[in-house]
Amino acid sequence: MFDKDMRKDNTEIQESENTQLQNKESQNQESESHTAGHYQYEKETDEQIRRHYQPQDHKRKSRRHSSARTMGIAAAMALVFGMAAGATYHITGNMADRAVAAESTEAGSGQIAAAGTVNESKAAQAEAVSQDTTDETAEADTGSSEVQTAETVSAKDSSSDTSGNTVADVAENSMPFMVAITNESTQTVINYFNNRQYSWPEESTGSGVIIGENDDELLIVTNNHVVADADSLTVCFSATPENEDDAEEAVVEALVKGTDSTHDVAVVAVKLADIPDWVKSQIRVASFGDSSELRLGEQVVAIGNALGYGQSVTSGYISALNRDVTIDGLTNSMIQTDAAINGGNSGGALLNMNGEVIGINSAKTSGEGVEGMGYALPSNTVAPIVEELSSITTRERVTDSSEQGYMGITPEDISEETKELYNIPSGTLVYYVEDGSAADEAGLQRGDIITSIDGIAINSSDELYNRMEYYKAGEQITLTIERQTENGGYEEMDVTLTLGNRPDSQNTSSDQGSSDSSDSSGDGSQDVSPFEQMFPELFN
Repeated sequence: MFDKDMRKDNTEIQESENTQLQNKESQNQESESHTAGHYQYEKETDEQIRRHYQPQDHKRKSRRHSSARTMGIAAAMALVFGMAAGATYHITGNMADRAVAAESTEAGSGQIAAAGTVNESKAAQAEAVSQDTTDETAEADTGSSEVQTAETVSAKDSSSDTSGNTVADVAENSMPFMVAITNESTQTVINYFNNRQYSWPEESTGSGVIIGENDDELLIVTNNHVVADADSLTVCFSATPENEDDAEEAVVEALVKGTDSTHDVAVVAVKLADIPDWVKSQIRVASFGDSSELRLGEQVVAIGNALGYGQSVTSGYISALNRDVTIDGLTNSMIQTDAAINGGNSGGALLNMNGEVIGINSAKTSGEGVEGMGYALPSNTVAPIVEELSSITTRERVTDSSEQGYMGITPEDISEETKELYNIPSGTLVYYVEDGSAADEAGLQRGDIITSIDGIAINSSDELYNRMEYYKAGEQITLTIERQTENGGYEEMDVTLTLGNRPDSQNTSSDQGSSDSSDSSGDGSQDVSPFEQMFPELFN
C-alpha cells in the first residue's frame, strides 16, 4: 500500500513537473515566436526603406472612429511622477533667453513656473536642508490658479558641473514639462478603378515640450509632422491626480498655433482656462541650453511618448554634431545621438545632464544593419523659430466650407530637382490666377512663388490648402512671395489681400481655386508639366 501510494505520488509529481516544463516550453516558444515576428516586421520594414530617415511620430489606423481623448486618459493614468515642494520660482525670460528662473514670493499670479536645471534643484534642496524650517505644517493651496515652481536638483558650487547628476535626476526634473500629443486625422484615397473615394480615421502620437505661456495660452513646441493634417489635437500633461477619477482632466484639447515645415517645428497652444489648477501645480516650463556648447561623447537623455505608451526615458551620447539630414527634400543640420529614438518620440526633448533642453527629437535612420542613429534639431535652431511662431494668432479650422476664405489661384508644386537646377526658392508656384479674384485684385501673378502666409512657411500646395482652412471670407492676409526679376533672379515681397467668398460651383476640396493640375491656360498642353508650360525656354 505504501509503495503504491508512493508510486502514485511520484507519478503525480512527475506529471506536475512535466506540465510545468511543457508550460515553460510553450511560453518560450510564444516568446520566440513574438520575437521572431517582431524581427521579421523590422526586417521587412528595413528592406523597404533602406536607410531612409524616418520621422518618429507613431501612427495607428482604425476602421472605427477612435477617441484621442480616451487614449490620452489612458496615458495619463499610466504616468506616475514624483513632485517635491520647495521655493517658488517664476519665469523671468522667454525660451530664447534660456528660461532663467528667479525666486518670487508673489502669490496668485497664475504664471507657469520654470523647471530650472538639475544643478539648481540640488542647490535649492541643500539650502532648504540648512534652513531652520519652523512652519512644517504649512500646506500649499493646490486650489489656487498659481503654478508652483519646480525645485532645482544639485548642491554643487559650480552650476556647470554635471558629473554627479544621474539620468534619474534629469528625468525627475524634466517630466513636468513633457507632454504627450495625440493627432486625430482623416486619411483619404481614391480607387481609380471604380472612381470611389475611401476615408478612414488615423491616430498618431508624438511628444512635446512646454516652453512658455502668454496671457491666455500655454505654449508647447513639437515637430510639424506630429501635428500635420490634424482634425483634432489633444495634449496629455505629466501630472498625477490624487484621485484616479480626475485623470481625464490631464488630457486637454489643443490647437496648432504656428508651423515651420522647413525646419519641422510647430507650436501648439492650450487654453490656460482649460487646464485644471491641480495640473498647473505640477507642470513646469522647460529650461533651454546652448546647443553650440555640446561636445562629442557628451551624455544626453531623450524623453518622449514612445509608441504612444506614455513618457519613456532613454540615454546615450552625442555621436555627431552638425549632421545634415534630408527628409522629404528638406535638409537640416541636426544633433546625432545613439539614445534610443522610437515612434512617438518626435517632438520630445533631448536633454543634457543638467536637465536643459538642447534638442528636439525628430527622426532616426532606419535600414538594414543600422543601429543607434537618432537625430534632434538643435535648441539654438529651434529657439528663434519658436519665438516667432509664438507671436502668431492662434486660429481654429473653419469647418463650414461656405465661410472659408477664397484666394482664387491654382498652386502647383515644383520638384526638388527643378528647384535646384534653376535656383527656384522653396514654396508653391502660382500656376493660375482667376480673373477678378482676391489674388488678382492684390496683384498676384502667374509664376510667383508663395513662401509664407502671415509668417507661416509654405513649402507645398498641400500646406497652402491646409493653412487656408483657418481663414474666413473677408479676412485680410499677407503673403510673402518670391517674384522673378528681369535678370532671372527672384525678389522677395509682401502682398496683402482680402479673401473673397468661395464660388458656389467651386469644388469644396480646393481652398484657393481649382486644385486640378490640368492645363488652365487654355493652350491644351497637358502632356508637359505646368512649370514647363510657363517657362518653356528653360526646357529647350
